[in-house]
Amino acid sequence: MPVVKRVILLALVLTTLGAISDPGRPLGFTKKITQEIAPGVVYSKEYFFRTRWRVHTLTVDLSRPEIDLRVMKGLEHVSGLEKLQRMAKRLDSLESGLTVLAGINANFWSAGTHYVIGPMIENGVFINHAKHKNWSSFVVDTSRSLFIDRYDFNITATTPFGIFTISEVNARTDSNTISLYTRFYGPALPFVDTLGILSASRDTITDESESDSINGFILDSLWRVNPERSTLKLQFEYLSNPLANTRILCILTGVDTVAMRIPEKGGILSLGKKNAIPFMYYFAIGDTFSIASYSNPALPKPVLQMVSGTPRLLRDGKISVEWREEGLRKRSFVRGRYGRTALGFSKDGKKLILLTVERTHRASRTRGIPLLSLARLIRARGAYNALNLDGGSSATMVIRNKTVCPSAGGAYSRKVASGLFVVLRRIGLQDSIQSLRNIQNRAE
Repeated sequence: MPVVKRVILLALVLTTLGAISDPGRPLGFTKKITQEIAPGVVYSKEYFFRTRWRVHTLTVDLSRPEIDLRVMKGLEHVSGLEKLQRMAKRLDSLESGLTVLAGINANFWSAGTHYVIGPMIENGVFINHAKHKNWSSFVVDTSRSLFIDRYDFNITATTPFGIFTISEVNARTDSNTISLYTRFYGPALPFVDTLGILSASRDTITDESESDSINGFILDSLWRVNPERSTLKLQFEYLSNPLANTRILCILTGVDTVAMRIPEKGGILSLGKKNAIPFMYYFAIGDTFSIASYSNPALPKPVLQMVSGTPRLLRDGKISVEWREEGLRKRSFVRGRYGRTALGFSKDGKKLILLTVERTHRASRTRGIPLLSLARLIRARGAYNALNLDGGSSATMVIRNKTVCPSAGGAYSRKVASGLFVVLRRIGLQDSIQSLRNIQNRAE
């Protein structure tokens, strides 16, 4: 073969395979399928032949007043894990006039407790409030403005006899502090998972006659070691819709030291040893007080939805994989080819980009992606600021209650701790007017 023909053939091969000097850049020959899920919501699926990335992208036009965002906790419980597809179906059935269009998994979670890592807020109610290390969070406020930063929250209870710091949410690690328990902790405080105990005991009990005594012993043991067993508890209900990053008025509905029901539209303040006395003498059922929560750094308006992740990928249009700044130590996490989930939004905040990359799987000829390449991918799709979420085997995307990532379907997806969903809601004239005003305010 003549030398010229060999050079031309080699150039064609290199162009087709996308062999470029920087292997992280998402260039090369691809196969792409695009589908409009709803007006303003577009889903695309791409396969990069050279890098073997299978990328799922959802682009959402948030300037449309009927499009909204929702955060969901697995099983609506602090330690609940649930497949994203089931989470989407549950959200679909919870609220009339609302249709789930799509969703992705969200927070990282602890393998031991299944608790989410970092702050999380669902419809104005705290699931967790504490920043983990220096990780970042994604926020949606009441005007539908979007933010990414390293947020922490200070929470206080203001009563007629003083202001008290709330140190923990849905947990207690110090017997002297005040903890706030919301409906996500369970139906009561203390919460003992009786169904879980009964289910687990079936594998160990051989004689059915032993069942009651063994289960009773387990329950009694858990009760004795529960840190909330004898604390003074203040049961309350909200007097308005709950929101974070603002002050909410509450009314006291119960006081006791035994197990108490956690109201669906309220919660329980559990008092530590140092705080119980003034509440016992100066607080009565029917009294009002307020719970205030404010973010650091400050956010301009009350918060409706919040999820967390790490590291930040884009800052003000520039690639900025801030893994060192956020306290990560494992280079393998940053540079490894893992499944990934990320979110980002445009400079004006009107376009949201949700993105998943499938994990490495030899049979399906897919490979995961390093964080630097993930940052380039999501910026190429229009993101100005972006954040990495839980990935690996957790990387999941659903479209209209069907799992598209992983491509093998919902049977091959894992249970996750939380999800971020794009929903279509039926709105009236007043809602439309208010949404348009919010969009105008953001533009100004």
